[in-house]
Amino acid sequence: MNFVCHVPIELETPVGADSKLNVDRIPGFLKMLPVEDGNRRFDLSFRVEGGSRVDARDAAEEIVFDCEDALERYYPKVLLPLVIELAS
Repeated sequence: MNFVCHVPIELETPVGADSKLNVDRIPGFLKMLPVEDGNRRFDLSFRVEGGSRVDARDAAEEIVFDCEDALERYYPKVLLPLVIELAS
């Protein structure tokens, strides 16, 4: 089954409009959208596969580590909770 994982993330360093984020190269990446209530908060979403939500959460944790690495120059902080939804 396919799931979509939403990760609330906050960046310590602001992202400029012309900045190239390497997170879009991560397999399963869907989008990274700013959240209304903060200029450094984003909703990062990506697609994962798993036989259940638990399997999808385990797979998502690995991808979250990759996202943190890709965004390291912005000093990312993953906020909880991760939201796992069945993909439509």
